[in-house]
Amino acid sequence: MDDSLRIVLVLDGRIDVSYGRAALNLVRGQGADAGLVMLREPEECRRVVRGGESSRRVSIGVSRQWLEQSLGETAVIAPHLATRCWSASTRIRLLAEQLLSPPPMPRQLGSLYLECRAIELVIEALSHGRAGDCHGTDPMPLPAAVHRRMVDLTHWLRRHADQPLSIDQIARHMNTTATTLQRHFRQALGITVFDFLQHERLRLARHALESEGVSVTQAAAMAGYANPGSFSTAFRRHFGLTPNQVRARL
Repeated sequence: MDDSLRIVLVLDGRIDVSYGRAALNLVRGQGADAGLVMLREPEECRRVVRGGESSRRVSIGVSRQWLEQSLGETAVIAPHLATRCWSASTRIRLLAEQLLSPPPMPRQLGSLYLECRAIELVIEALSHGRAGDCHGTDPMPLPAAVHRRMVDLTHWLRRHADQPLSIDQIARHMNTTATTLQRHFRQALGITVFDFLQHERLRLARHALESEGVSVTQAAAMAGYANPGSFSTAFRRHFGLTPNQVRARL
């Protein structure tokens, strides 16, 4: 293993992997499901696979050169084989799903899209990963076909985020019940259907603020908020900036 940093995120199932003497035991939905290991010299990577066991995961390797160029001196503070494990945030999980299932786009943009998501995931991991237990317990994974349907649904929701969708409408589109839909969606993505829609509508509102210069009141209405103050609070919580700060960049 020649990477200087390795980040692993489990989306379904479990993974038991070691880099030299450092072990990551990650389980989706039970304790730690994301981990990173610092590698200051090459190490052998080994994975333990139990009979009938499967997993969906994203693994990203970061070179020493990239770390030093991006982070400077802080890139080499952690000792060789230092590990961190944590419970992945909704944001990092959505980034991983976007890496595995990118939306349709021109071929020329595909590699750039994936690179941007990978960099965001690295930033999120370095910013929010906390020391924690790197050993998990047995998972209860969602069936792969159901998980795939939920990921497909995220693409549909993005295309229709500007519409006033109800949970019953979405359930009918998926040919299931509202209760089952909400349970499966949360199991698959770690977020509720309406939280996902809210995030997507906030993204659309930010795009309108940045590229079209709409007013905060107009952006709030686009995101489904009748109160611009509530919209501004949600916007800042999600992006770390106020709507007016985004508009000021024009």
